[in-house]
Amino acid sequence: MDLPLDISPEAWGKIQDIMTQKNIPAHYALRLGMRGSGCSGDFFLGFDVPKPEDVSFESRVGKVIIQKTQLLYFYDLALDWVETPESAGFSFITHANTNTR
Repeated sequence: MDLPLDISPEAWGKIQDIMTQKNIPAHYALRLGMRGSGCSGDFFLGFDVPKPEDVSFESRVGKVIIQKTQLLYFYDLALDWVETPESAGFSFITHANTNTR
């Protein structure tokens, strides 16, 4: 199964930097998830080991895990790292707002 979202090279680079800086064990994967639901839901990312309720994806840069029941929320999304003079951080955006597909 293909990863349901695109992850930009900038986001992957920052993820790798965080894993190195925080000494995240190599057997951990990038966990993507959603808290809440519908319009009030928030996406999150972190590092975790796969659990039975997860779907695992092997990407060219690393392993990604998403809980099976949350997969539908990630289709047609892109994860990017955005830096402005005022802030920097990860951003989940829809492909309707990008030119990545």
